[in-house]
Amino acid sequence: MDIRNVVSLSAGFLLLGAVGYYWGGFGKSPLSVAHVSATGLPDYEVTGIEGVRTNQSGQVVELFSAQSIRHYPESDRSEIRRPVMRFFEDGNERWELRAAQAVGLNDNRNISLNGKVQAETLGEGQSVSLETDMLEVDRDEQVLRTDSAVAIRSGNNILDSLGLHVDIRGRILELPAQVRGIYVLPSH
Repeated sequence: MDIRNVVSLSAGFLLLGAVGYYWGGFGKSPLSVAHVSATGLPDYEVTGIEGVRTNQSGQVVELFSAQSIRHYPESDRSEIRRPVMRFFEDGNERWELRAAQAVGLNDNRNISLNGKVQAETLGEGQSVSLETDMLEVDRDEQVLRTDSAVAIRSGNNILDSLGLHVDIRGRILELPAQVRGIYVLPSH
């Protein structure tokens, strides 16, 4: 091989290496990655959740289940799909609540049930059921309240009210406004 060919070939490779170095980005400052904000995104999502809440003595005070729950940390807000809540007193079921969806606030201690909310008393005595569009639940105090229209049924008796306040522990149901109803006398 002729020396001119070797020099020519070496110069070609040197030129190709210099062009590759320049266009390939070697020697340039490192690439910066654009910062992507996580604001507004959930920090977790759970599908098929079931939970048990107990008091200090270990008795069950609440069972909770939902199709899914998605939590947003900035506002400490949870979106809950198809929640079912069961409240207990002295080991006995007292109320069952169901809704299409809910929003949980304050570490899910306060829950706002929305979309065809249904509630029913369980246990001893005649059952009472109610339906409304929205129901606020204070899980720590076991209190239910709404300012929306409520339909209440117990046997053949029907009551309609604008608003509702229920103290589950105290077994008190208050109807604050525009109460109308049909009471069917029991037959002897």
